[in-house]
Amino acid sequence: MKIYADILIITNIYMNYFMLKAVAVLTHTPMKNGRCILSAVFGGMTALTILIPEMNFVCMTLIKLLGAAAIVALAFGIGDRRLFLRLAAVFWLVSMIFSGTAYLFTEIFRPKYAFICNGVVYLDMSVLTLVTATITAYMLISLFRFFMDKRVCEPKHFHVVICGNGNTAEIEGLCDTGNYLTDAFTGKPVIVCGKKSAEQVIPQAVRDYFSGSVEHVKGVRLIPFRTVGASGLIPAFVPDAVYIKETDGGKIRAVEALIGISETGVDAAVVNPDIFF
Repeated sequence: MKIYADILIITNIYMNYFMLKAVAVLTHTPMKNGRCILSAVFGGMTALTILIPEMNFVCMTLIKLLGAAAIVALAFGIGDRRLFLRLAAVFWLVSMIFSGTAYLFTEIFRPKYAFICNGVVYLDMSVLTLVTATITAYMLISLFRFFMDKRVCEPKHFHVVICGNGNTAEIEGLCDTGNYLTDAFTGKPVIVCGKKSAEQVIPQAVRDYFSGSVEHVKGVRLIPFRTVGASGLIPAFVPDAVYIKETDGGKIRAVEALIGISETGVDAAVVNPDIFF
């Protein structure tokens, strides 16, 4: 079978781009489009491993894991080790599902335009077919994430327990599917609380920020936000600990999140749905 390098690279760039977008959707992790394209191009170039002699399973798996780690690092960065490992695992899983599905397809239907070697898929198909298949897969993943978000947000009776500044604050929680605020450096979700309700745990650095005494306060993360009527920055801090306490049954579990402080309009602790993922 003839393999055209240009078709191989372009097809895999295209597929890697949408797989990275799928990872961002599944994990609610922000990703800049430029980094996504750069990472997809790198991933497309690694597809050239299809041209070397077939490797054994262990060697192929190791190379795929290293490749997935490099692609994820280029797309999302390496801010938080746990988040990076999670993103790499999700990307590797998505790519393996795609490769496995393609392999099953070739075994059942044995088409003339599909070839798999060293975990790389070569598809010599029409542009329309490729675009249709990719958009369909992306929409299905987006729908899956949408329904998962609705499912995890069903239990609305819970409290958020925040430990910080030598104190503890317990605030009624509200799961809002419109809150996708995350810290760009760590990828952690942001729980937005009112200044009054979280008064006991707000560190001095955040108080200094609100007082306007200094423009840049050490220990304060400024999180961009946008709503229908406004946009701006919300100061956030890393608490000593955060717990989700279910009202029914009293189940408590620790979560990793930043605490954003709003001066007006917030009474409950507005929780990012990603915190339940």
